[in-house]
Amino acid sequence: ISMSRNFDVMGTQKHIVVVLGMHRSGTSALTRALKVMGVELGTNLLPPMPGVNEKGFWEDVDINALNIELLGVLGHDWHTLSPIFAEDLESSALSDMKLKAIDVLRKKLASTQCFGMKDPRMARLLPFWQSVFSHINAHTSYVISCRNPMSVARSLTARDGFALEKGYLLWQEHMLNSLTWTENCPRLVVDYDCFLDDPVKEMNRISQSLGLSFNPKGADFLEFEGEFLERAL
Repeated sequence: ISMSRNFDVMGTQKHIVVVLGMHRSGTSALTRALKVMGVELGTNLLPPMPGVNEKGFWEDVDINALNIELLGVLGHDWHTLSPIFAEDLESSALSDMKLKAIDVLRKKLASTQCFGMKDPRMARLLPFWQSVFSHINAHTSYVISCRNPMSVARSLTARDGFALEKGYLLWQEHMLNSLTWTENCPRLVVDYDCFLDDPVKEMNRISQSLGLSFNPKGADFLEFEGEFLERAL
């Protein structure tokens, strides 16, 4: 299950790669793969959490905190089932938060040409962030991680004690939002199981679509494949 839209990153415009998807869908592995392809993820990352994400989340601490704050202002948590609508995220009441997000992202982009950002919460908050991307005139592309909803729901049951139905509903909202709000944008959908089965093939596809460099025989990839990728996790 995959689709792509090829594009070129032109000139000196900053490039932001956003990884979208439901929690427990392989977004961390795909984000770590972007690092192999030269995408800068920043130096202030959430630490690994035993029993949750043993190999790390690969999420920027400041962006993660801003998303948590934004959800709280809207009266939500990451797992609430009531939907968030685009108009909720375009409210003038969020003006101060938008200015804060612009400042945070400008600082992240100051020392790099291509910055990657990932937080599954973004699938519910994307119109807010898209207005930020537009304001700073960044070229933005999206990698959407898709995992079998049964696998996601079972993982949430094991980790959080959620009913399977809740996991399915959360998966549905995150995936529909990811697809709807990136329509007509440069994007690539990656099946997480396909990625685990053949990372070289999928990373070649990602790099070609995003205009990134990838060497399957390079030390960065060999380390990623040998020490990071682990189907059991």
